[in-house]
Amino acid sequence: MNPTLSMSRLAPAFASILMTIMALPAQAEMKIKPGPISGVTAEVKDARGMSWCEFGPIIGTPPNIVTHVYNSSTVDTCPAERSTEVDLVKLAANLDVPKVALNPARFWILDRAIFYQAGEVVDFGGIKAQWVASMTAEMTKTIIGGKPYSTAEITRDTEWFFAKGKPVYLLRAPDGKVWVMQVYSHAVNKTLAVDNLHLIGSKLVLPKGWKFEVKVLDKDLSLQPRRAKGIAYIMRDNLANTYMGCGFDAACNYIP
Repeated sequence: MNPTLSMSRLAPAFASILMTIMALPAQAEMKIKPGPISGVTAEVKDARGMSWCEFGPIIGTPPNIVTHVYNSSTVDTCPAERSTEVDLVKLAANLDVPKVALNPARFWILDRAIFYQAGEVVDFGGIKAQWVASMTAEMTKTIIGGKPYSTAEITRDTEWFFAKGKPVYLLRAPDGKVWVMQVYSHAVNKTLAVDNLHLIGSKLVLPKGWKFEVKVLDKDLSLQPRRAKGIAYIMRDNLANTYMGCGFDAACNYIP
């Protein structure tokens, strides 16, 4: 259902939330029921360029703090201006959870997304979102608070599908790994759009030996962690765009 990104504004927000929640008591009863529901899957069709946001109710007591990820793209639209109108303090109180994090201004750059394990749909202050994943506190810190171009491993049962004839945005590492952009972000650069992503190469501060490439696919590309024991390797660049790695295992049907 996504590294210090001091420039992304997400890292300090999540770090502050995690530190605050350490001092909070456990909640007696929540108004949400996070987690997968047997037999429930979710699909996002015609996803390329779609704006979405994620809400992350953060619950539990140390050391068992969990961020539950609710993604809007399966059930609603969520442009940045809409998500930022949500009062997160009021929302947390209404849901009877200690804190709710917000991940706004994200855009799919794939053609179809499937969440093979999904859960309930919740109204987050007027924006509907569906449970698609959960992250431990350590995983949240690694993904949100890690340095650009640092690799994080997450457990995820999804498929990211890129259609033949469509462009993909790749980072090629010297070791042969290829990172496929799955999401672009407005956290750092609000001008990014589907029709100008091919120009971001000059804006990327890449590690030595890495190359940015735009490629039009000559066959469908499918990224499925379930082919590799459910592990996905992800990374963010210095613009807070998110990529999934190919070449680590069998998750990708081929290396583009």
